[in-house]
Amino acid sequence: MDVRWFISSAVQLILLLLSLFRHTTTFKQQGGCFFPERWVGTWFQSGVRQPIIIEGPRLSSKGMCLGSEGDKFLVVDDKRVCYRCVVIHEKHANVLQYKETFCQSREVLPTLCSLITGDALLYSMFRENATPVPCPFHGSFTFTYNRGHGECKSPVSSIDTCTEESRLLLSYQACPDIHGSESTADR
Repeated sequence: MDVRWFISSAVQLILLLLSLFRHTTTFKQQGGCFFPERWVGTWFQSGVRQPIIIEGPRLSSKGMCLGSEGDKFLVVDDKRVCYRCVVIHEKHANVLQYKETFCQSREVLPTLCSLITGDALLYSMFRENATPVPCPFHGSFTFTYNRGHGECKSPVSSIDTCTEESRLLLSYQACPDIHGSESTADR
């Protein structure tokens, strides 16, 4: 028996087994990927015309979840052409933030997710018709802000105790040396 033939056959068998294992793993993932129940609902994202709906395995704007690992989700569009990794962080019961890969051909979750760079765009989604939560601030605080022309530090702006149970009052101060800064109050 030729040793090269034996090694070649063994390598082919190992590749076949790995291929079968990969398909089995994918099939299991397809049957069990759901977004957390607490995320189910309608969400608003600035710049996106239609509301984003999360329901079971579906993320309306992206497609169907095929697999997940912690906060990472493998999602495919309805045509099964565009696969992407979407990493979602729950910042609050009413706020989700995510980063995603560009559209890719079929890949495994860890490989796709490794394509997300640290400087990738971070998107925020806000729950529509959210139940108000009690005000998390008590007392007054100060803050600085930047609208793209420099940090407005003096005079400092302020946040006051909530004027209503679920509304916060932000008082922005104008900085004489910073273009675009202005005195205004937002709720």
